[in-house]
Amino acid sequence: MKCIDCRLPRLALLAFLSISTVTALHTQADTGTITGVIADQSGAALAGAEVSARNTGTGQVTSVTTSSVGSYSLPFLPIGNYEIAVSETGFDTQTQTGITLTTD
Repeated sequence: MKCIDCRLPRLALLAFLSISTVTALHTQADTGTITGVIADQSGAALAGAEVSARNTGTGQVTSVTTSSVGSYSLPFLPIGNYEIAVSETGFDTQTQTGITLTTD
């Protein structure tokens, strides 16, 4: 499993992103999962924030809403390059580019 930790650079909203791959029964899969926790500058979890992953090669967008503890999971994403955007009322939308979802 390959993991990359990223932090969005803006002060208004911090998004902690972990990228991991998913395999199915000892075979190499062609999908992966992006998971993480969204928190504000003080470290408080942001429930109800929208997290969107856009595959930069295909333009496909997958979106989820963070849980009550700020966590999210975007499963079964095709392997490729992604841009992650986080939006929440009262905060500027933050975008992280250069996210590459791969298998080992």
